[in-house]
Amino acid sequence: MTLIRLEGAGKDFGVRPLFRQLDLTLEPGDRLGLIGPNGAGKSTLLRVLAGVEPLGEGQRQCQSRLEVALLQQEPTFDPQATVLDHVFAGAGDRLALVREVERLSLALSADPGSETLLARLAEAHRLMEAREAWDLERECHTVLDRLGIGSHPEALGQRMGALSGGNRRRVALASALVAQPDVLLLDEPTNHLDAEGVEWLQGWLDRYSGAVVLVTHDRYLLDRVTRRIVAVEGGEARHYPGNYAAYLERRAQEEVVAAAAAATFRSTMRRELAWLRQGPKARSTKQKARLQRIEALRDTPPARRRGKLQLAVTAQRLGKRVIRAEEVCLSVEGRSLLRGFSCDFSPEDRIGIIGP
Repeated sequence: MTLIRLEGAGKDFGVRPLFRQLDLTLEPGDRLGLIGPNGAGKSTLLRVLAGVEPLGEGQRQCQSRLEVALLQQEPTFDPQATVLDHVFAGAGDRLALVREVERLSLALSADPGSETLLARLAEAHRLMEAREAWDLERECHTVLDRLGIGSHPEALGQRMGALSGGNRRRVALASALVAQPDVLLLDEPTNHLDAEGVEWLQGWLDRYSGAVVLVTHDRYLLDRVTRRIVAVEGGEARHYPGNYAAYLERRAQEEVVAAAAAATFRSTMRRELAWLRQGPKARSTKQKARLQRIEALRDTPPARRRGKLQLAVTAQRLGKRVIRAEEVCLSVEGRSLLRGFSCDFSPEDRIGIIGP
């Protein structure tokens, strides 16, 4: 039962194609990772899958009444909405069920003898059970807590427009998770999360029953969550089974094969060009087929190889100490972040800074 299907999909913005002739199917429970260099079209492909970005060519098909949640790098929001309002908005029909049960319960208390209201309330309860909507509010609080927003009334009542960019992203992620859609599309979900938040998100995605499509630079999240990789680069999209580690292994094998093919191509071209330089012998009518093969070789574009990053750095070591911090204190908006911090940083140090 395919949830979303792309056939012959292509997209460009007038300068260069992001991808073309892409066939992609998303099945229930899929774990798909989209990878590629910056600007290759990963975020655009996510929006195409969500149905919010039109295709330039090809078609997108999806199931009727399919529930899709998209976390974008720049989420949209109502600046006057509270944090809790925004997260509840992602709950979709589950929130509607909660509100319907509340309304029917009030109506039944005013008219306890109504058979019609009693039957409708029983059906609403059945739907609540099926959609696991009874614990919606508790679930919202838990997700917000684990993502670092907090679940106390002061945090839940904050206006979205007053939040920092990082907090808006975390609230948008909470809204997508609480929605529990059929398809969850996540664009860099670990941005602005601390180490504990990332670990919790990995566990949540492991238990999630819906399909997940993930764009992230966190290779450990890709390794743990994904079971298929689609690499988008240079206008092409290539499919690889397995997680990111399996993709790296397959890609290394492809590099070896491509290098061997390029070497064979160069050797063949040298041999044919040497024959061509022989003059009259090469121009005889009996050799027309060979000449055509040479022309075809010349017109064959060389296989693209992945560029290697080279950095030229001019630096000078300044002794054995890079930085010395002595009794450093730091406060931001009246909140103390550091008190009496002292440390020497040497050129050989490799230091990680962690914390909520």
